[in-house]
Amino acid sequence: MTSSVSIETIFTMRAIFLVAATIICAFGYTLADITGTDPPGTSCLCMTSSSVFVRDAACGNAISVANEGQCFSYAGERTTCTLNGQLYDFFRVDFNGRVGWLAGTFVEIGLTRRCENELRAIILGDWGEIKLQGQGQVAAGMAVWAETNDPAWIITTGDNIYPRGFFSWDDPQVDIKWRNVYNQESLRNLSWYISVGNHDYGENGGNEWNQVELAKHEPRWILPHLWYDFIERMADHSVHFVVIDTEAFGGQVNDYEVMLEWFEKTLRESTADWLFVVGHRHAFSVGDVFSDDDIGDTFGPITGHIVEVLVPVMVTYGVDAYICGHDHNLQHIQNLTDPSSMDYIISGAGGALPSRYIADNEDIIREAYNVAPAFFKLTYGFVTLTTHRDSARFDFFDQDANLVYSYARPQQRSPN
Repeated sequence: MTSSVSIETIFTMRAIFLVAATIICAFGYTLADITGTDPPGTSCLCMTSSSVFVRDAACGNAISVANEGQCFSYAGERTTCTLNGQLYDFFRVDFNGRVGWLAGTFVEIGLTRRCENELRAIILGDWGEIKLQGQGQVAAGMAVWAETNDPAWIITTGDNIYPRGFFSWDDPQVDIKWRNVYNQESLRNLSWYISVGNHDYGENGGNEWNQVELAKHEPRWILPHLWYDFIERMADHSVHFVVIDTEAFGGQVNDYEVMLEWFEKTLRESTADWLFVVGHRHAFSVGDVFSDDDIGDTFGPITGHIVEVLVPVMVTYGVDAYICGHDHNLQHIQNLTDPSSMDYIISGAGGALPSRYIADNEDIIREAYNVAPAFFKLTYGFVTLTTHRDSARFDFFDQDANLVYSYARPQQRSPN
């Protein structure tokens, strides 16, 4: 009889737990529980609740607390024990260089990279142009780099599909200019975070939404809206990416005013260690950038609406770098008197016809805005980003994966 009552009690408690979990999830919270599981030895265990005790042994004494979003490397040991009359599975983790034990009740198995101290990603711009040899060459170079560096994902700076973007979400160009080009072993499973450019809008606008629609059918193509943000939380630092639609702003379409309000609010509220903005059009450029678009204040080296409106907002809220494309080359532009100010990274060499250096353009931005190129190269290629807690490094590669320039920015953000 005792055994029967105990079993009934367990099932009653489980039913109550499931109801509570359903209610919690209905209000938008996540309740995770890895009790009873044996995670792989290389797992990264992440907290789904705050103020959870970290103990010196299974059911032992509390030595600290862990909070939601923190992740720890699993040390390969699970122990079941009773604490305060409750049965728990405890998991051994590496807690800041020492042994710690966490109850599985509010722990989930997270992405392995969340327990790493380094984020690695590829930045690619102006790329979907198979009529030229550059796209395939750059894809091959990216694959070589990815083989030994295991990037988390790829992020684009727009002009993803030439000449007029996708005409539907299932346009054959999805395969011809994307899946079938970046199909190397080291690239084929990577997610792509997308931003859109002028060519993605098509001749009269509207085609940009086909790329948003594609994201609903293709999980590796990430574009939930024309503007969005996401945060990568590493073991000892966080990286916030804010993706904008510069075409909406320049053309004053697609609720651009809503985007501008969201942009300011998102930057203001960011508490990440690193903050990057990704868009298509440049603020400054010294290349032979095309300026025959319908956006009236895009004149060669300066995109006026970005420089006059967005740059001050980015500087105010401590953006580390504005990452863009549009000019078909590789550039790094800096403030002449304050190198610690926001950097300007141009990765637009992914496959479209390269554009050359123009000395007059450098003179214009140098004299009018006190910025100048620390690096420029006329080449096909790509950029990679590697972040650590105390530095973020941009490496510039040509189409053969030869390193042509490297820049390390020290960490200096002090978010509120």
